[in-house]
Amino acid sequence: MQATAQRSRRRPLIMYVQDDDQVAEVYSAELRHEFEVTRMRSGREVLRWLGQIQDEGDLPSLIMLDYDLPDMTGGRLVDMIRGDDRYAHIMLVMLSNHDAAGAEEVKIRLGAIRWLLKAALSPSQVSRRLGEALKKRGQTA
Repeated sequence: MQATAQRSRRRPLIMYVQDDDQVAEVYSAELRHEFEVTRMRSGREVLRWLGQIQDEGDLPSLIMLDYDLPDMTGGRLVDMIRGDDRYAHIMLVMLSNHDAAGAEEVKIRLGAIRWLLKAALSPSQVSRRLGEALKKRGQTA
């Protein structure tokens, strides 16, 4: 998958990392109303894709990921992304059904990361929250 250069995009790019096709389609369909969306199925796929980016303008504004990925936990993927200064500006959002206890462990260990509980929010509410978060950072949706 290739991203369109961010400076020529009209809408922010969100990378959605979810291995469940049905869940991914529901959330992606809603997100596409406001954002450009690219979907990845695993942590390795994300890291490979990010590693191929030559221009910082091609990076996503936000990565929304599930905690349970087939090849690593979402927490491990966040560690790996945060461990590379090239990606420091990317907002990370965990969308999961794991409870707040798991969220607190990841938040404390990794710093500022948003944690959204799937069971508590509809896809449209998730999209709205992502838009609000990006607007606060000056990236309009």
